[in-house]
Amino acid sequence: MGQVVLFLDDKHEEKLRKLALRVYRKEKGAMSKIVRRGIDLVEDELKKEKGLKTLSELSDNARVLGIGSFKREEAYDR
Repeated sequence: MGQVVLFLDDKHEEKLRKLALRVYRKEKGAMSKIVRRGIDLVEDELKKEKGLKTLSELSDNARVLGIGSFKREEAYDR
């Protein structure tokens, strides 16, 4: 496992310590766990943004191709 040294201002250091204590109490490695969790949350948020952008682009392309609104029944083969 790698080691990273972070420099945080006092405000963010205090937030980190409070979050670690609140979520993991006095568990060993609590601050590292909070940082990992935060990284995962940011990554998930970026994936959502990318997905929404792709969906929007697909929707725009459908309009250009003349694909408009349709009835639900038309979406299924019968």
